[in-house]
Order: sequence, then structure tokens, then C-alpha cells
Amino acid sequence: MKKISLAVLMIGLVFLGGSCKKDSNGNTIYKMSASIDGKEWYTIAPVGDLSSGILVITGVSLTGEIIAVTVNGETAGTYNISALPPIAQCLGTYKATISQTSVDTYISTTGKVVLTKLDKTTKLASGTFEFSLINTANMALPPKQITVGTFTDVTINIR
Repeated sequence: MKKISLAVLMIGLVFLGGSCKKDSNGNTIYKMSASIDGKEWYTIAPVGDLSSGILVITGVSLTGEIIAVTVNGETAGTYNISALPPIAQCLGTYKATISQTSVDTYISTTGKVVLTKLDKTTKLASGTFEFSLINTANMALPPKQITVGTFTDVTINIR
């Protein structure tokens, strides 16, 4: 039974890996990617959700690292994290593992999201993001930096 499960998993990974687009140089183009403290991060299957004017794009890497980008709005533009106005325009979260514990969860303190496309007809969203994040469970841990973040034509569920 384990051999069958392993074979199904391997076929699934080959299928998912083969479904990624390539640029003109043959480089893989991921639907969501970023750099976390200078280390490349990407996911092949991000998920988007738009509900009550709040857009959330979430991706899980093959190693289990999670990035979630939240935008308090549904029009193209730049959304910043700041103390003013009192409602945050955006938020970034990073979790180092898919475990149930919150000790490896980081929340953004500064950053921005540039939403370049939110098409409710085609149900696709695209944009860029960058964040500085802290671990609120253990402030002694060094902060994280997410840079050069992108999400491209992520399918969104609209509620």
C-alpha cells in the first residue's frame, strides 16, 4: 500500500511541476513567489479568496512554509501597513511550518502590497508584496524580511 501511495504522490508532483509555465529563457514562472531573508520561496498552487472587500492570497511551499497576503480593498493600487488610518490597508504573515503551533508565526510590521489586477469576471488577481515581520510569540527571535514577492493570475473565490 505504501508503494502505491508513493507512486501516486510522485505522479502528482510530476504533473504539478509540469504544469508550471516557462519564460522565454526556459525558467519556471510560479504563480506566487518571494524571497524570505534572501532565500527563494515559491508555490505552484496559491489560493485566493475575496470576501466583504478583503482579499487574501495564501501559498504553501513544497517544504511547508506558508505566506499569506491580505489586502483590505478590491481595486488596483498600493496598500501600505501604517498606524494611520486605524484600519490596516494590508497585512503579511509567514509561518515556517504547517504545524498547528503558532511559535513559528511571523506578522508584518511594515510593508506594502501593490495590487495590479483584481478581475471579478475572470476571478484572477495579480500583484507584488514586501514585508518586514516579527514573531509575536517570541520577540527575541530575529525579524524576517519578505522581498520581491509576486502573485500572478491567482484564481480567487468570491463570496
